[in-house]
Amino acid sequence: MTKEQAKLLIEQSENRLDESFLFHSQRQIGAITLLLITTGIRIGEALSLHWDDIDFEKKVLSVDATLSYDIEDHVRFEADPKSQSSKREIALSQLALKTLSAHRINQIEARLEAPEWQDHNLVFTNTKGGHTWDSLVRAQLKKFLKYHDLPDVKLHDLRHNVSTALIAAGTPTKTVQALLGHTKIAMTMDLYGHVSHEIKQSAADNVDQIFGG
Repeated sequence: MTKEQAKLLIEQSENRLDESFLFHSQRQIGAITLLLITTGIRIGEALSLHWDDIDFEKKVLSVDATLSYDIEDHVRFEADPKSQSSKREIALSQLALKTLSAHRINQIEARLEAPEWQDHNLVFTNTKGGHTWDSLVRAQLKKFLKYHDLPDVKLHDLRHNVSTALIAAGTPTKTVQALLGHTKIAMTMDLYGHVSHEIKQSAADNVDQIFGG
């Protein structure tokens, strides 16, 4: 996804938060997309979030669970995240805070209009207030991207996009590791080492410009 396409995705995701969209799912996909883009959170972690996990005053989001699937009972349930390092606090940008605030208002409206709602205090829900399925979110994202003639990126790609952008902007790899919840920094370097090389090459090019190489 190019820089221009990423900007369009963010713009259209913000537009989805508007009340002009009648259905809860239409607004919610915008909020999910923006949260993944701005925080690098995994989709399973996002779908297990409760409003208590978000501190709007401190501007942080706490990750301590992930949504899993029980094959035998065919139900979703909240489980411990992938590793101890996956339990983390994520600092929220102004865009993330704005997104979550707007989404909370949209959710309250959806709850009032719903014929049936079980309040589990979840940030992202189905039409009845329970956990929404990641497969449904993937289908909604696919439809959303196609409507705006954007590349068919996967949910996990959104997580990588923000990480790549941060490293390209010079954010320390250790910081990106903490944001993603990677156990070892080697994992982060394996995924984004090519970006670090580009930064190093850019620095080398700057030396040529300065000293006339």
